[in-house]
Amino acid sequence: MEEDLEHISAEVFGSSPIVARFHPKKDLGCSWRMKEDTMHLFVSDYLKDAPADVIREYLTFIKERRGGEGYALPESILNWMGSERFIDANRGKYVQRCKNLSRTSEGKERNLTDSLDRLIDMDLICPDDIENSYFSWMRHSNHRKLGSCNMIMRVVSISSIFDDSRVPLDLLDYVVYHEVIHLRIGLRPRGRHHDGLFKSFERMYPNYSDIETRLRHLSNP
Repeated sequence: MEEDLEHISAEVFGSSPIVARFHPKKDLGCSWRMKEDTMHLFVSDYLKDAPADVIREYLTFIKERRGGEGYALPESILNWMGSERFIDANRGKYVQRCKNLSRTSEGKERNLTDSLDRLIDMDLICPDDIENSYFSWMRHSNHRKLGSCNMIMRVVSISSIFDDSRVPLDLLDYVVYHEVIHLRIGLRPRGRHHDGLFKSFERMYPNYSDIETRLRHLSNP
């Protein structure tokens, strides 16, 4: 497949000699360096099994972004990365590469699946929102980054600051809800993650304004 990658890379980037390799990276990406007159291209190994046309469009996107022509992932790439085939093939590698994941939803005092059940009971989320998704505590009690969602791999991580009975459950549930909204909406072409649609879902949470205020106090002790 790397021979195909080199051929496609030469088509996209031009006539300069190119050495292209799939490279293990935590996040989907592409990097390169010039050595003498040869371009050395390193493409995320998450794309190793992608169809040739997807790789071609991805490299074209990288080239255009490098040239300052905007940030808009092509539909073919979005569809490929949103497929169960892509997620099932790559999420395990991604999780192993995330050093800050405890790799379990069960904490010392709380379980994230209980939070999801409460959100479902409140009719704030539905099972389809979290289908084929992975939830984990972070290893550390991060006060600045309370939650995170990788929408490509459908991985949600929550700061272990909430794995403490002294922290109100509604704060934990709201942070989990916030990240599930990302899963619900998914990756968009231009990466607008907290737009009006997102905010409209966020405000459905009971006592939204009060929760936001209390979370700010929690993240700035």
